[in-house]
Amino acid sequence: MNDRKVYLIINILKNFNANLKKMDGQSKGELKFYINYANPMTSVGNHVQKSVLLQQSKGILTATELSQLESETKSLITANPTQKDAILQKAEQTKSTVTAKINQAYANIANSYNYSIVKMNKAPSGMQHSMAPFFMSLAFYIGSMIGAMLIVVAYKSFSPLIGRWKAYTYTEIAIILISMIAPLLIVALSKSMLHFDSNTYWQLWINHSIELFVSLNVNLIFSLNLGQLGIMMNMPFMLTQVVSGAGLISRPILPDFFKFMSNISPCFYSIRADYNILYGGNNTHSLWLQLLTIGIVAIIIHLAIVGFQKKRMPLVQAS
Repeated sequence: MNDRKVYLIINILKNFNANLKKMDGQSKGELKFYINYANPMTSVGNHVQKSVLLQQSKGILTATELSQLESETKSLITANPTQKDAILQKAEQTKSTVTAKINQAYANIANSYNYSIVKMNKAPSGMQHSMAPFFMSLAFYIGSMIGAMLIVVAYKSFSPLIGRWKAYTYTEIAIILISMIAPLLIVALSKSMLHFDSNTYWQLWINHSIELFVSLNVNLIFSLNLGQLGIMMNMPFMLTQVVSGAGLISRPILPDFFKFMSNISPCFYSIRADYNILYGGNNTHSLWLQLLTIGIVAIIIHLAIVGFQKKRMPLVQAS
């Protein structure tokens, strides 16, 4: 559960079925829910769900019984019109009796079991806490998409003057510097809203520095090929991050396409690491290594692209 391979454990205690069937108001079935709250949209509305289901089933049963009573009453009045008042009076008494019995039966059902919730890695209450990993990671990724577009403009401008490889080297140096400096401010803004300690601040800085470095390199792939038009390819990939990042919906219930895309989604690893850092969880370093692997693969693709680009000769002005 701490590794997020299991999202929920339900412990059904001994004699649950036997106690549930008694419905004597004293014997109760026992359920325990073990939940890792360092996950997206973690909420188990057991009390609400239990009440809604009971009210729905009680309403259906009551409506069925009263509908049958109404049909029987109409038949009796048709057969004995002179006894209409007496029949209606008796029907009203029967209606009250039936409703009372149904209410009593469902009151016993509602009290036939207890449940308790064991919370792991509990996040503070408030949407700003539960949604913080998603919004922080997505903000960095959107910024990287715009940043890659601007960086490639500089690369295209300088490569004819100083050469492709030197221009690309400076591009990577710029990416590293941006990845180290930008998260200092963004994480500081998050600290003012989430109120985490300094140790958490620096861990989040490392996480988002890695994310920004990887995201810039991923977005640079299409920008190197297509220039500013690369944003037309980067935009759809960014949109998939909203779902495949698993910051809104847990990965096990994602559609297969988005589940596959999460493997190459920088946001997916960054969001998981944020949950670990902020609220608890394992394998943060493993997530960083997986994230860096995506960045290294992106750089290898860059090298192939730069290597195959035709060398542009500098313009020579006639004297």
